[in-house]
Amino acid sequence: MTDQEAAEEQLSRLEAEQRRDDEVQRLREGFKIMDSRIIAGLKDEQLATFQAEYSASAPQFIRAVQEWQRRLIVKQVRGAYWAAGIGVVGTLLGVILGLLL
Repeated sequence: MTDQEAAEEQLSRLEAEQRRDDEVQRLREGFKIMDSRIIAGLKDEQLATFQAEYSASAPQFIRAVQEWQRRLIVKQVRGAYWAAGIGVVGTLLGVILGLLL
């Protein structure tokens, strides 16, 4: 590897690191001002990390708890849709079998 290639690679790494730092800063600011779109876009690990930075009585902590509850409700609703779909399919199969027998 030539010196120029090594320098370009190092520059590329530094730029990628700077982009990551900028993204983390944007997420921190969004969490600090409690921007719902930014908080909803956080991965679970990021949300947990940012939540840990605040005391339990801080508004940001409470907002993070609400976000965890929202995510749980979304999962529960998806499960309810699946259960309802299975129930409809089961009912239809029961009717069809009842008619055939």
